[in-house]
Amino acid sequence: MEELVEATPRDALLVEDAHVRPMMGFEVLEPLPTRTVSYERLDPFILVHESRFKLSELADTDTKHPHRGFDNLWYILGGTASTGHSTGPGGTIERVRLPKGALLALRTGRGAWHAEGIGAEERDEGLGDTEWRSVLFWVNRAKGQAGGASLARASPGPGPGPGGG
Repeated sequence: MEELVEATPRDALLVEDAHVRPMMGFEVLEPLPTRTVSYERLDPFILVHESRFKLSELADTDTKHPHRGFDNLWYILGGTASTGHSTGPGGTIERVRLPKGALLALRTGRGAWHAEGIGAEERDEGLGDTEWRSVLFWVNRAKGQAGGASLARASPGPGPGPGGG
C-alpha cells in the first residue's frame, strides 16, 4: 500500500556549528537549540544532542532522569549499548539493548524515566571499552497532546549488510 504524505517545503535559515554543552558531567554536541534562532523557528524540535562515549566512562554516572510532555527519539549511530526506561512516572524500568541503527522512541506523556544504566550489560560482559555514538532528538507534541499515557518502542538496527552492523 502506498502512503502519500503532504510535505511543506522550508528554506534553511541558518547553517552553523553545534556548540559543546555539559550534560550529566560529559560534553555533548548540541546543534539545537541554537543561540541565534528562537524556539518558535525550530518547532517541533526542542533539542538535539549528539554524544560519543566509551561505555566504561558511564560506569559511575547515574544517567537516569525524568521527562514529561514531549517525545524522545534516540538513534544509535555506532556501537551497541543497553539502557533502561519506564512507561510512566512510577513505572517499572524496562531494559533494552540498542545496536547500531536502532531507534528508541519514548513518548514521555505524563512522565517517564529514561537513560537508566547506559551500557551496564555491555560493561558486565567486558565490553566497557566499546565506543557508543548516538543522537537524541527532543520533539514537541502537538498542543493538547503533551499529557496522556507514556510509551516506549525500540526498533532494531538494520543488521549485517550495507548500512548495517
